[in-house]
Amino acid sequence: MHKSKRFSKHQKDSLIAACVFFPIANIFGTIIISFFKVWKMPGFTFSKFFPYLWKFMSENITFVLICILVISLLFWLIACFIIFVAAKHFEKTYVKKTETSEYGGAKWIVNELDKKGSIKEFNKLYPVHNLHDVKNKAGWVVRFLRKNSKINFNVRGNTHAICLGATNSGKSQKIVMPSAIYNSCLPERYKPCLIFTDPKGELYDVLSKLLQKNGYEVLVLNLRDPKNSSSWNPLAISYKYYYDSVTIAKELKYFIVKNQKHLEKYVCYYHDEFNCAECFRNIVNKKIAIFRNQWFFDLKEAQEFVEATRNELKSLAIEEINDLVLTIWPLTGGENDHFASMAASIAKTIILGLLEILDDNPATLPLEKFNFPLINMLCSDRKKMKAWFASLPSTSLAKIIGANALATGEKELGSIFSTLDRGLQIYQDLGIQSIVCNNEIDLFKFTEKPKALFLIIPDEKTNRHIFASLIISQLYKANVAIATERKSKRLPRDIQFYLDEFGNMPTIPNFQSFVTVARSRGMFFLIIVQDLDQVYEKYGKENGTVIISNCNLNIYIQTNNFDTAKTYSDMLGTETVEILSHSRSRSLQTKRIMIDPVQIRKEGMELIKPSDLMKLKNPYGIIFSSKENPGLVYMDSAWKYSKVFGLGKLKNTKIIKPFNFLNNHYFDLFSYVTSGQVEMMKNEIEEKIATILKIPLAERTPEQIKLLEKCKNIGINVNES
Repeated sequence: MHKSKRFSKHQKDSLIAACVFFPIANIFGTIIISFFKVWKMPGFTFSKFFPYLWKFMSENITFVLICILVISLLFWLIACFIIFVAAKHFEKTYVKKTETSEYGGAKWIVNELDKKGSIKEFNKLYPVHNLHDVKNKAGWVVRFLRKNSKINFNVRGNTHAICLGATNSGKSQKIVMPSAIYNSCLPERYKPCLIFTDPKGELYDVLSKLLQKNGYEVLVLNLRDPKNSSSWNPLAISYKYYYDSVTIAKELKYFIVKNQKHLEKYVCYYHDEFNCAECFRNIVNKKIAIFRNQWFFDLKEAQEFVEATRNELKSLAIEEINDLVLTIWPLTGGENDHFASMAASIAKTIILGLLEILDDNPATLPLEKFNFPLINMLCSDRKKMKAWFASLPSTSLAKIIGANALATGEKELGSIFSTLDRGLQIYQDLGIQSIVCNNEIDLFKFTEKPKALFLIIPDEKTNRHIFASLIISQLYKANVAIATERKSKRLPRDIQFYLDEFGNMPTIPNFQSFVTVARSRGMFFLIIVQDLDQVYEKYGKENGTVIISNCNLNIYIQTNNFDTAKTYSDMLGTETVEILSHSRSRSLQTKRIMIDPVQIRKEGMELIKPSDLMKLKNPYGIIFSSKENPGLVYMDSAWKYSKVFGLGKLKNTKIIKPFNFLNNHYFDLFSYVTSGQVEMMKNEIEEKIATILKIPLAERTPEQIKLLEKCKNIGINVNES
């Protein structure tokens, strides 16, 4: 193994010179000190100096030894300084900051750890706000600090953000809680809706009381303690889309236009404007069609538009079902993808089979009886499922989707059903059933007022993590639909997603597209991870890069991953510095040690090295945004001010209702007969009766006679004439 040299060449030369010069220095030093004693002796003359010196030294041995000791000590102190300090000084390289950007223009706008830079410049980029200021608007708190009696919040307006923080680095205390506190104190019209992934329930315990006090409706999806949870049905969105597609025709209305006031609330379909004078002249005293907020003078065109909307809603329902099953049975590129795909097809078959009942009669299947525990129960009876599947008409979408999966051999089908069961196993839990069979969290009405939703999903029960991914995905898509219907294409109220432990959540399908377009809709994500590899492992390098690059605000607290530290070191950039170096050299002719001229060169140097990033002192963090220089700032923790903010847990007032799945949430799909099937069966029976009646009474079989009697008893007309 290579060992570093103990001494440099210059130090070795200096040490040899010191050893040579040491006895000379001792002799001359002792003589000079003794001289001050000798010259006072009676009869002293310079011609008699050495005899007198010898006499003095021989008579004062102790004095001479003390002189030698003192001279030796002083000599070696000076020598060591020259060898180990001054020699290094001559060889030392100095780094000098420059104002140029030849090799990189990165600078700290402030570095509170080294007490450099200007906090005023930092405050310009991240303006300081006080609580309850009526001018405040929603955003992320990048740091807060108590100054005198006031608590100041540095805020960056709403954007996507990523926070790097290792376990126990205080990311919740430094970023999540301060941001929630600040946003909850905004004027009512600016209060954003807040979504928290909260594995341990710590955020709920600290923030729920304050949020309710500040006018928030506090909801909690508590998979750790289901009896204290709000209910949420993951199938509610697909049900709503399909139900609306079935009942949409009722929304088309007709009336005769008498005056322009009749149309004040509606938009002209042809010009997309209110009070369309151009079209109004042509429709007075004529019949028009009204659909939702639009009016049509061409009635056929209105009907075609409604039909197109109906098909679009059905497509949205199917798309939602596809995303659901893809989350439950994800395709990972492995050898089990075939079974996962087939299992998903069977689940979709059952779900669509239930929804197709709405085509027959929307009142037959209420939302309470359309749930995943029911899907799990229906999938457990393979024999009945096959019989039901065989009875479906060939035009049924459920039959088309399930055809391949249910047509496989028994051995393969067994593996498919095993995969199906693993995905639905969680719905056998009675606590989970009580949550997903009802729906208190209406995602389409989420932004009507300030709401806070805590997703308490135990980190030790990994099979429940899927609920966080599902509800976040559905909440996003539901509110995209709401925003799209608005003229501004933006939600009436912003939504902030605080995604703690993002790297441990199951993959959210198409999340990379969420972060790309969510900002313009008024939805913003704070992604909290321990290192960037967590994102790449879940979403792949390409999609992971899209997610990370869309996070304009970067908050670095700590990471234990060197690759992540290296990436962040590169992102922080390089600065141009001047390297000043000078050294000593020995002249070959004179053998003298000479000081070489100072050498100056420019080069780029990392603003902070990866190793230094990994060892960043607590409680400091680094804040930077795209196209802006970073700040290294002190970051306080919210727990210190819990009394000031009024933090605490909301008192539990939830009324626990009895839960009975079979009575209130079960639907016997396999025994259900549609009106179309009833009509078909009735026609078949009437044909059989007509055939029997053509046979003379004496020649009829006992079975035929029994069938005629049964038909008479149930009210079917049997005309013997």
